[in-house]
Amino acid sequence: MVMFYDEPKFLVAGDRYLSIEIANAMNIQTSFKVLALDRAIKGHKIPGIIETVLTYRSDMIYFDNQKISMKNLITEVKKIAENTGEVGSVPSRLIELPCRYGGKYGPDLEYVAEVNNLKNA
Repeated sequence: MVMFYDEPKFLVAGDRYLSIEIANAMNIQTSFKVLALDRAIKGHKIPGIIETVLTYRSDMIYFDNQKISMKNLITEVKKIAENTGEVGSVPSRLIELPCRYGGKYGPDLEYVAEVNNLKNA
């Protein structure tokens, strides 16, 4: 069962990394909340943030500790998190990649199938 935290958990992950955990498990709603928080953090352009890395249930911030302290970063992100909802949709696109097998596109296909006992599979 997914449990969203009343407020995000701030986990120190070294002197230049802060992880913000949103819930105890992964699902699409959790992922959308993390995405919304990440967009909000990036939108506020907090000095010292170098990069963010998303997971299904958390957002990791890589920051320059010479420009912002861990304490101040947590304070800033808490303010942002209080006013962040969730993302209702994510822009996406469909990309089709052509695939060809065998012949000049995979001359070793029969050999690989034979070695892996997939010849008649």
